[in-house]
Amino acid sequence: MKRKWYYMVWCMLITLGLTACLNDDNDDNGPSLQEMKKAMSKMQGTYSGYMLYSESLVGIPDTVKNISWTVDSVITIKDFPVSILAKSFTSIVDSTLLADVKKLPAEDLTCLVGFYSIVDEGYTMNVIPRALKFTAATSKQVYDCIVYFMNGDEYSLGNFNTASSEMVLYMNTYGLQMGDEEQSDALFKKTYFKLVSTAKQ
Repeated sequence: MKRKWYYMVWCMLITLGLTACLNDDNDDNGPSLQEMKKAMSKMQGTYSGYMLYSESLVGIPDTVKNISWTVDSVITIKDFPVSILAKSFTSIVDSTLLADVKKLPAEDLTCLVGFYSIVDEGYTMNVIPRALKFTAATSKQVYDCIVYFMNGDEYSLGNFNTASSEMVLYMNTYGLQMGDEEQSDALFKKTYFKLVSTAKQ
């Protein structure tokens, strides 16, 4: 439950922070409303590229060769392969639950966007993915599961180059909740994602 409340409170703080920015065009501490509108307009479109993912920052990542996302008022990652979360589980995972996760269908993953900086050369963003929810069973019980993503750290960023229209997104999972219980790192490890665009339409 701690992770759930942390995630909810953090999203609320991010929302309040963005609202404060939207309500103050002259705030020297962040981009103005007009700057953010212009940045979102500049980024709008459909991106295609590839995704790297790993449970370690120093390990050799796996690759999803073809992935796409759209940008309008939010970032929507199309057909995010939820089943790859199976690689986040450690060896103590129940085999029935692991099999269920491996069978999960792909789904669109929506991410809210905040701006850290907007300059002529490019933008730095806070990428805030929504939680992924699914049902999976152990050999004893069926669970409603939630995987939370971290945001507001150095591994939850987006970068956009205004000259090339190239975008890179960084995300990482924060934790797993099964039913009402938060699971420890002994069962579910963080996974780090990097999405790199190779074309924009």
